[in-house]
Amino acid sequence: MSTPTTAPAPADSLDLTKPYLGWLNHYSAGWQAAIVYLRDGRRRAYRLGDELPFDRATQLCQVLATVTGVQVAGELSKQGFLPLAKDAA
Repeated sequence: MSTPTTAPAPADSLDLTKPYLGWLNHYSAGWQAAIVYLRDGRRRAYRLGDELPFDRATQLCQVLATVTGVQVAGELSKQGFLPLAKDAA
């Protein structure tokens, strides 16, 4: 089975009012995959996997994005669950 290649959406094209997938770094505990959504005007994150290796967390998000059509935001901040800007140009 081939690995999905859904890349994280560019930060400026991500619609933060719709659900999105991402991963959080929990340092010595590993990575968490999560889906972030709005509820009562606040961002909530539902954990999809705990203490995962980085590759597994990203693959989980990519597979779910392929199946559901939900955007992948990439790495998320622990405060507010917003996408971290990577390689801002």
